Parts: sequence; C-alpha cells; structure tokens
Amino acid sequence: MSTREIFRQNLKRYRKEKGLSQEKLSELIGFGETYITEIESRHKFPKPETIDIIAQKLDVEPYLFFKPADSVSADEEKQRALSEAQASFSEKLRLLQQQINDLFEISVD
Repeated sequence: MSTREIFRQNLKRYRKEKGLSQEKLSELIGFGETYITEIESRHKFPKPETIDIIAQKLDVEPYLFFKPADSVSADEEKQRALSEAQASFSEKLRLLQQQINDLFEISVD
C-alpha cells in the first residue's frame, strides 16, 4: 500500500472517530467544503502545512497519518493502557488524600 493511501485511510478513520463529515472537517481547516472529499477520493494530496492543520483539528499527531493500520493500533493500545494507568493512579491518589483527611480529622478531635 502506498504512503498516500495509508494517509487517506488514516485521515478517514480519525475523521470518523471525531464524528466529523468530510464537509465539516473541510470547514474546520478553512478550505473549500469538498477539500477533504477530494483528498479521500484520491484527487488531491495535502501539503505538509495542511497536514499539520488537519492533525491539529483532529487532535492527532501528524506522523500517525502515515503509520500503517496495525502500527497505529499498537500505538492506540499503548495510549489506552497509559490512560487507564493514569486513571487508576488518580483514583488511588484521591483515596489516599481522603484517608489523610480522615486521619487528621480523627487526630484533631
């Protein structure tokens, strides 16, 4: 699969994950309403500066547009695991803070 085709597939996937139509994303990046349609249908390919703008609007690192689907999945799995670990840590920290607060309330009385 060509680099451009990988880009197009990832663009489409990230756009859909954000719940955006081709027209809406085109508007968000400040291009004509058919710009994303033309990219995804192989009529155009964006300049590097435009890829940066698209990535920013989709909240995606630009390099991810060029990673084959199996590589992206591995990165997403790592990100998901990191997010879960952060959530678990935050919950444990909250519980620890509550225990400390409870301890000081008991000691003060």
